Amino acid sequence: MSYQVFDNGDDEKYFRWMEQHLDGFILNVERVSKSLPVVLHCSNCGHIRRGLAEGAFTGRDQIKIAAFVVDELIRWRNKYRPDATVKYCSDCKPAKSVLEQFLFYPDELDSQVELDSRAELWEGAKVQVLVNQYERNAQARQRGIAQYGTRCLVCELDFVERYGPIGEGFIHVHHIKPLASINAGYQVDPINDLRPVCPNCHAMLHRGKEQPLTIEELRALLKR
Repeated sequence: MSYQVFDNGDDEKYFRWMEQHLDGFILNVERVSKSLPVVLHCSNCGHIRRGLAEGAFTGRDQIKIAAFVVDELIRWRNKYRPDATVKYCSDCKPAKSVLEQFLFYPDELDSQVELDSRAELWEGAKVQVLVNQYERNAQARQRGIAQYGTRCLVCELDFVERYGPIGEGFIHVHHIKPLASINAGYQVDPINDLRPVCPNCHAMLHRGKEQPLTIEELRALLKR
């Protein structure tokens, strides 16, 4: 496990972790409600450090999730607080910039889910994460990959062939129909709506002036 949970009055351990990892990140979580926003902080943020009564930081009302990198905190949120909005501390500017970079492709946040072939796959419900973005369905992602594999359909990059075992299973999934253009939930068809592409090609697909390029259009532009 690459994140650490501080709970049940573990303030001293929590403070010690922050002192030892000043470049880490903290997710502040309300214990009672699973739908209240969770807030991202840098480890050196004054809002989550000393100053309150003992046990106030990891006691009855709050839980702290700590990690070296933001994506581990987002994965924790996706697993344990999937209905909670992710926000950043208004005074913690580094947390804002890191989260903005990480959430550029929100469909890549959580691919480690158990695949249920019977599940209906609905996408497009707005979630406020810094700005309004759209939920991606991780099961839809897995079904698309099961159909098309993990080789980029534009440049044909296979991460295992290029990088070895570390690249196993890694690929972005491109939504052919941009979710931001529909303004409502829709039932996604993983076979017709999704395509595996590498991060570079994914970015280039979204460089279209008015709408994303098609797979075929970008493939025609590719210089080999």
